[in-house]
Amino acid sequence: MSSTTGNTIENDNYQTPINAVNALLKKITLRPTDIFLEPCRGDERRIYNRIDLPEDQKLWAEISEGVDYLKTPFKKVDVIITNIPFSLSEEFILKMKSEIKPDGTLIFLQRVNFLGSKKRVTFWNKIGFPQKCPILIPRPKFTKKGTDSCEYCWYIYDFGGRTSEIPPSFSHIISEKTAQTAQTAQTAQKIKELPNSKSNDNFSEVISLGGIYTNGSILDIAQYDELYSELIDF
Repeated sequence: MSSTTGNTIENDNYQTPINAVNALLKKITLRPTDIFLEPCRGDERRIYNRIDLPEDQKLWAEISEGVDYLKTPFKKVDVIITNIPFSLSEEFILKMKSEIKPDGTLIFLQRVNFLGSKKRVTFWNKIGFPQKCPILIPRPKFTKKGTDSCEYCWYIYDFGGRTSEIPPSFSHIISEKTAQTAQTAQTAQKIKELPNSKSNDNFSEVISLGGIYTNGSILDIAQYDELYSELIDF
């Protein structure tokens, strides 16, 4: 799915940004017995391959591989996570809701403005609004030509309590890269406030070992060690 201008991709086959997938999955608790379904697996299987369940507990459909979700019946499952084609969103959502168990969890990627429009008032009245809508930060990138032209969120119907780490209603879900950058900036600021530290404009920080040695008797060395550890992955 994408709302970027220009030529569209056949079957709305836009690969889900990996950072958006990772940010979501970190906040989901799957159960060992869960049966998972992905209605739009995609050529690169970016969601499917990251679901930590045995293969015999994972079901899928993908029109480019000859399995059309809208024409293929599935038994009720515990978890559905997918990036649905925008042009067939209503059809997919209705079918997915019919194939989720009463204590299941349904999650799909969609534009935030899909909640609006006069033509969808009846649709939302029929199925009910999602319980949670974490908005993706930063705005996702579906093509090589920059970020998309509108905001996106994960639409979540969680009847089984698998997304307890995500607050109800609207919130933000921050991608791995963005979160790391923010944490690095915060850590850099902490180090700047410590004595005998040096910094540059690129957030790379160097603690003066001489300063630690000279003042070791009065400084909390563990404090430096903890801050240094936070920077290792940067």
